[in-house]
Amino acid sequence: MAEGPQASRTVMVFVSSTFEDLEAERNALQRYVFTRLAEYCATKKARFQAIDLRWGVSREASLDQRAMDVCLTEIERCQSQKLKPNFIVLLGDRYGWRPLPARVGSEEFVQIFSVVPEEDAGLLLWAEGQPADAKGWYRRDDNAVPAAYVFRPREVTVPEGASTEERKAASEAEYEAWKKTEPKLWAILLRAVESLGWSAEDPLRATYVDSATAQEIVHGALRPADAAQHVFAFFRSETGGAWQSIHCGRNRREPREGRAHRTHRGCTQRQTWREDWQCAHRR
Repeated sequence: MAEGPQASRTVMVFVSSTFEDLEAERNALQRYVFTRLAEYCATKKARFQAIDLRWGVSREASLDQRAMDVCLTEIERCQSQKLKPNFIVLLGDRYGWRPLPARVGSEEFVQIFSVVPEEDAGLLLWAEGQPADAKGWYRRDDNAVPAAYVFRPREVTVPEGASTEERKAASEAEYEAWKKTEPKLWAILLRAVESLGWSAEDPLRATYVDSATAQEIVHGALRPADAAQHVFAFFRSETGGAWQSIHCGRNRREPREGRAHRTHRGCTQRQTWREDWQCAHRR
């Protein structure tokens, strides 16, 4: 069915930031800014929709490591709209959560696995015939074209007839266990990437090293050729406190000395935002 004229006049804006340190700012946007923008768009016979994925990623997507795919799909959906802007960046001093890849090409996985120590191999690779409770997380999928190693979905074990409280307790227990497993997997993959010598410019490396927010920025602000028309970025330092705003392609205010950032073509650049965030993440 063809979309009606109302659907084509929709301003969809993806909000990208780390979550915990910028929760107050995201809440303020939802409460004070986006409501007024929705009212303004209504006067122009258009709709305004902010995409804030604090609430938009399903439990199922989180369990099978598809959260990043959901984020990037939503960015593309915002970019498909004719009306601008479609991407807002809020950056503080946290680099943010680094997701495990949901799938790895077979040739790439073989390279990685070739440098993984034997004691770590069982956590990384699913083995044929392994027990249901074993912890090999990546399983080869020969039905994929091309073949790939796919992340095995996490499972919450709930007894039959369990109450709501018991289901909640089981979910919380699984999450607590996963918080211990995830950094181990990430460390294994990162050590492998370092051993293989993939450079910072190698796109293969970014899959394992970049945070979710960094990947969003690449897709939403750095990769599109027309970023100057639809991206706004706001920077905050815990030491300085004040927000600095940058409209990609046109600086509205010169950032403070020492606040490294990169937006897109035509924007000020002192060092890359990835280096800046990684330094903050290591503190």
